[in-house]
Amino acid sequence: MSDNGNTSSDDGLHIKVTMNNVSNLPDIKITTEDNTEIPTNNDESKDKANNEDNNKLIVEDTSVVEIKRNISMPSNLETVTDKNIIFKEIIDNDTTINKVFSVSSDNIETMNKDDTILNWLTIEKLPNIEHYRQTVHKNVSRRPSMGELILGKDLIGSRKSYADLEKQGSESKIIDNGNIVVENGGNRFKKEKVKLNFFKGVYIPSYTNIVGTLLYLRMGFVAGQAGILGGVGIVTFSSFVLAITALSLSGISSNGKHQAGGLYYILSRSLGPHFGGSIGIIFSIANVAMAGLYLVGIAELISDLLVEAGYPLLTNAKINDIRIIGSILLCLLMLVSYAGPGVNNTLTTIFHSSYYLSFLDWVIGTFFPVNDYQFIRGVTGYSWQTAKANMFPEFRNDNTFITVFGVFFPGFTGMMAGVMFADNLQDPGRDVPLGLFTSLGTTFIMYIIGVIASGATMLRDASGIEFPKMDNESMSWLEPECSFNNTCRYGIMNFYPVAELEAAWRPLVIAGMFGMTISSTITNLDQGPINFYAVCKDSLFPHLQYFAKLGKGDIPRRSYILLSFLTLGLIIYGDLNSINNVVTNLFMASYLLVNYACFDASFVNSPGWRPQFPYYNKWIALFGAILCGMCMLLISIWTTGLIIIFFVSTYGYMHYLRPDVNWGDSHQAHLYINALHSLQKLTNTEIHVKNYRPQILLLSGNPASRLPLIDFANSITKGDSLLIAGHVIPYNHNERTYSIMKMLETKMNHFLHTNRIKAFYMPLVNLKLRNGVKNFFQISGLGKLKPNVLILGFKSNWKFVDVKNIEEINDYVGMLRDAFLNNYGVGILRNSDDSFDFSQVLTELDVYKAYNGLHSRKSSNTKDGTPNSTPLHTPSKIKTMLEKTLHHPSNEMERKLSTVVRAQKQMIDISNDEKLFNKTYNSSTTSMINLGLECSSSEFQLGVNLKEDGKSDNNGMPQRRNSHISMSQMVRQVTQNRLSFKMKSDSDISIPDKDTIERINKYRMKPKNPIIDVWWLFDDGGLTLLIPHLLRLPKSYLEGATLRVFTLASSQACTHADEQQMAALLAQFRIECNDVKVIEDISKKPHNNTIKEFETMISKWKVTTNTTEDVEKGFITPGAVQHQKKRTYRELRMRELLLQHSKNSNLIAITLPVPREGIPSSLYMAWLDMLTKDLPPTLMIRGNQTSVLTFYS
Repeated sequence: MSDNGNTSSDDGLHIKVTMNNVSNLPDIKITTEDNTEIPTNNDESKDKANNEDNNKLIVEDTSVVEIKRNISMPSNLETVTDKNIIFKEIIDNDTTINKVFSVSSDNIETMNKDDTILNWLTIEKLPNIEHYRQTVHKNVSRRPSMGELILGKDLIGSRKSYADLEKQGSESKIIDNGNIVVENGGNRFKKEKVKLNFFKGVYIPSYTNIVGTLLYLRMGFVAGQAGILGGVGIVTFSSFVLAITALSLSGISSNGKHQAGGLYYILSRSLGPHFGGSIGIIFSIANVAMAGLYLVGIAELISDLLVEAGYPLLTNAKINDIRIIGSILLCLLMLVSYAGPGVNNTLTTIFHSSYYLSFLDWVIGTFFPVNDYQFIRGVTGYSWQTAKANMFPEFRNDNTFITVFGVFFPGFTGMMAGVMFADNLQDPGRDVPLGLFTSLGTTFIMYIIGVIASGATMLRDASGIEFPKMDNESMSWLEPECSFNNTCRYGIMNFYPVAELEAAWRPLVIAGMFGMTISSTITNLDQGPINFYAVCKDSLFPHLQYFAKLGKGDIPRRSYILLSFLTLGLIIYGDLNSINNVVTNLFMASYLLVNYACFDASFVNSPGWRPQFPYYNKWIALFGAILCGMCMLLISIWTTGLIIIFFVSTYGYMHYLRPDVNWGDSHQAHLYINALHSLQKLTNTEIHVKNYRPQILLLSGNPASRLPLIDFANSITKGDSLLIAGHVIPYNHNERTYSIMKMLETKMNHFLHTNRIKAFYMPLVNLKLRNGVKNFFQISGLGKLKPNVLILGFKSNWKFVDVKNIEEINDYVGMLRDAFLNNYGVGILRNSDDSFDFSQVLTELDVYKAYNGLHSRKSSNTKDGTPNSTPLHTPSKIKTMLEKTLHHPSNEMERKLSTVVRAQKQMIDISNDEKLFNKTYNSSTTSMINLGLECSSSEFQLGVNLKEDGKSDNNGMPQRRNSHISMSQMVRQVTQNRLSFKMKSDSDISIPDKDTIERINKYRMKPKNPIIDVWWLFDDGGLTLLIPHLLRLPKSYLEGATLRVFTLASSQACTHADEQQMAALLAQFRIECNDVKVIEDISKKPHNNTIKEFETMISKWKVTTNTTEDVEKGFITPGAVQHQKKRTYRELRMRELLLQHSKNSNLIAITLPVPREGIPSSLYMAWLDMLTKDLPPTLMIRGNQTSVLTFYS
């Protein structure tokens, strides 16, 4: 160890701390690396520890923590006697020196099994790869939360209890990018998978799938049709396409670690589920078809060899022999796949070596002297005359450069096998590009040699009967007679197995062809199921989840069995030449997507795009994608069309299904970039009145308990304009505010999304509602996406507010004034005489009984004449059926009930979460900062909360029996409450009122022949008219409603003229209106009964004094009554007119009276109450005196 405190991991300094099961500080044993124990004076430490209650610690038996000296520790420390543990440090020269590792009671929690470095003396963690792993389990090494760092000592005990709860349950398994991490009793250890290097993991799979029998069976055809130069051009162009794709694939593969799934995993995580689902199915099918092609090819080879050796056919037809042999080979190769990757890799390596031997056998054979058997078949050996004759293209039988390319290119479609084991590579960022480019370079050289060897050593045509002849004058080969009528049997234009004919030893070439085909087939039989399993595992196609299971050795056996049966079907079909172009284009489509994925990921400039491979280029990737698309068209236009149709269909299905996945794909990045750029452009654009949209700030409270209110607002915006559901939570800010609000926001936005409400939930903590709303006015929205209309429910309980709490009414009216002063339009919706707050109703409603009532059968009446309702199903069956109904309601009533169920669960859940703001929960919720974020599930789960003893309280909220409940009990209780079902017995159930469900769904179900009455009394800019117009458009519950407009006459003599003027104005605004009515008797005094009713209503708020202070407090003074008498009479008269004309309408929209300063708040509320009492749903609305309508184009 050096003097400056810098040490290496090999400096030999190890200190073991043994913590015994005692209540005070742990005993300390200090040993060297050879386990020599150094005596310490722990008694003194114990005595000091016993004097400090805060130093108490309960740990597990004989928990041993091995620690090393940190390089940042100073070499000299002063002795500390308070709250410290004195350690002896052993240094290299065996000199014992007293050193102090200061471990205060605040940081004693850091001495646990997860920390190997104790000397930091802080709960903060060093940068560690474990903190960034994506696991399926929470009990892994993690960094402390910000709440733990800020609150420190107060959170330590809670955090430990939460960790203890997480450790409950037996063994937990974590799939962690190539390793299997097993946790048992808190100990983590890894079962390391065997990591592959670039040669075994990338080069061999890629090489074996590129170099197939095509090298031996089609090189002569390419050289003969396209000539040597054309053949070299085709090989070069094909290699160029693959090289561009390899660049893109290397870039994507090096951008982080990958899991099992091969090409599907890479593309789906780059392009998202819409493209990922398509490519996953396509690539799996392509591998199945390719395996079928290989098996049929090798079965045909075996059949020909058997016939050549003199063995008779197994059946009467060669095609049946091929089917039998192919099926047997498939079964054998499936057994090899089931044996695991070890056997696969061994066989592939063996077959890989046979490739080079067979290829060398062919190349060496071309240099051997030509015998008569070869010469009569057109083999001349290397000859300039032969090369010159075959140098340029000579297309026959309607072949062109494109058709020859289409024959050759399918052999290049196996490169994607190089990423099949990307999750098991030692270093994917290095191994993938190294393996791909070395395999491409090798195959390019081999194909070039194949083209030159074929074209320079064999004539285009030979009869097989006469030896080729040369013209002595021109020194060129003469054409045989059979070439004139295309009856030649030999030559590179007619005889494809050129390699067999020219090889030094033919059996070795045959063995190489056999090995190539077998290894390629094994690769395809592996690659298809691995991709298909990954698709099923991601749950993109719900009905395929059965195949998302792993068997022994983590092999997806169900996927293997399914795809092997599909392969067997192709073998039995026999004639696979008809689907050769389809298979080729399927692989080409994957190439296209790889290039596009690389371009797209680079183009969006996402900070997460940091590939280790630096040599890619987004424009080259885009060029490669276009090139692949052109190749698809060259190979086959109709198969390209079929693939496009399949992609579009799958994309549409994914768009409809909307899989709940978050992969950080480029689609997500595009959404952000597009939204940001659009918002920036919008901010710098002056919005024209033609493009005005009501952007609503809705004071919804908990939207789940006020679902009708938010449904009404959603009918206005319909997702085409901004809707913010504002929720002011009446608590003070504390250290838990942010975490709990984040949890509420996550849950509530999911609830809105589930109910197809396109709104943003925005919680805000403030003790006073009015101050919270003021904050909303200032902070809600961004740029031009800011609310311009405030909508809230009518405070129907204002009459029952105690006089001492008149401040509630003042705040309510004050919010309206604040909104107008902030240039907002204001709308107040009164839900007839019904409240919008259904929290109590939802708490008491038993949804199971309601569902059972929907599916009950009516039998004969009982003796007292009442109908006898017999439940169709048991409670457990009802629960299962209800879960299904939530996602797939079959009728209107089930849809209504599913809405109520979601609202009930969410209302109770959010109400419980709000309680976490309360300081009285401090002893049991300190860990909720983490618990709420980690335990909340985005998936909907039924159930209400229970007490610890399993019983529900009166309001459905959780209660504790005492305040001394332990943290682990509290966490367990909350967790069980959120995940449990509550089934009442029949004796506890009251038959639910069907009207309750109807009331909650009031603004979701369209009434018959709806009518909207608009009382546009004063010009507010047109908002009073625009909102009803929007409500009668599609996607609203009042779609297609009849619109009737009422307005006031300018004078009794001009009533008819006013009607014509209003009708003309509506026509100019292009707002369809069925009737226009001008009210001429607004100045008439209201009936005495109406006045008496009003006087009774305000009597509670009247005072006898006549001071300004009383008015400011909201009370009604005699002066205020006298001053506002005419206006009061006008509002009362309006009530009578509303009862007369609009009693039977479905919605009334009326101009909201202005809450002027100086008007007592109780008087103003009385006006609103009388104006809307005993009427259908009424929207009192007023604009901000700015035009929102125009008749100009």
